[in-house]
Amino acid sequence: MGLVSGVLGLELWAKVNDDVEVPYVLRLYDPVSEAWLPTPAWSEAERRAAEARAAREAEARRAAEARIAELEAELTRLRR
Repeated sequence: MGLVSGVLGLELWAKVNDDVEVPYVLRLYDPVSEAWLPTPAWSEAERRAAEARAAREAEARRAAEARIAELEAELTRLRR
């Protein structure tokens, strides 16, 4: 168990880090939600991942809309 803050309702933990120059990092844990609070670095990585997903989805949407336009044009041509 980490250090408990009665005011915040959070626990402060020293977690082992992969970086040998910084072997431990302080992390906050919320026992109510049973989740670690995100670090600024983690939040930035999540933001970048979300932006990349959004870009891929937008490209897929553009490709689908282009394909729909092609099929509509083909359907119009075949109906004549």
